[in-house]
Amino acid sequence: MSEDTNKAEFLNSVRAALGHSESLPREIPEVTGLAHGLPQVQERAGQIKNEMSESEDVLFDEFEISAKSGGWEVVRVPTYRDAAVYIEQLILKLRITTAMRSAHIVLDSLGLEAKLSSLNIDLTLMAFDEQAGGRQAQRQKFRDEVVNTGLGITGVDWVIAETGSAVIEAKAGVSRLVSLLPPIHVAVALKGQVVAGLDELFVLRRNDYLTTGVLSYANIITGPSRSADIDQTLVKGMHGPKEVHMIMVEKQD
Repeated sequence: MSEDTNKAEFLNSVRAALGHSESLPREIPEVTGLAHGLPQVQERAGQIKNEMSESEDVLFDEFEISAKSGGWEVVRVPTYRDAAVYIEQLILKLRITTAMRSAHIVLDSLGLEAKLSSLNIDLTLMAFDEQAGGRQAQRQKFRDEVVNTGLGITGVDWVIAETGSAVIEAKAGVSRLVSLLPPIHVAVALKGQVVAGLDELFVLRRNDYLTTGVLSYANIITGPSRSADIDQTLVKGMHGPKEVHMIMVEKQD
């Protein structure tokens, strides 16, 4: 019996249990992005980006409120320089000895390597060295290091005003491990990266997919890790960072 036959029989048994005699075609409502082709998606994506630009101050304020409600420790700073100072002070305050950062471009502007090196803090860039070879060995080395890292630093691809969430898309030099395994996560967001809500985010993501043919996973992070699975008692840090900091940069240096 083929795998397709097994699957069909399983689905038919589920339908029978639900009282459905046959499979009903699934129609996608016209209002959803999945019903749209590239021209429609491109047009809507362009509208969203214009709205983001025209309302960036309002969206930035809305995101700050939502992020605080979601459990982020939020700080707004004028420039990259101030963002770097905040990270330095946080590391000293918490007595962090090891940190790891992603390869988000925004972090290149913070000059963290030189700043933390002067404090004898080990900062690892989680990005493959193509010249070194041995990609699998590098991957294992990063995994071993991040497990014992005190603080992870990332940029973001988007942040969501509606939910106070940070969106991090997987790409070269950007691993979800940096934001998930260390007990403390610091994210850096720029004005202009704020989308109004999930609907807008999904349109932009679909536009990228239809344009490039490539779609990677994305983490949507809304505050620290929380779980109430045991005795209905809320515990932070059960499945990820117990403390998360959002640095909102008003403008670039």
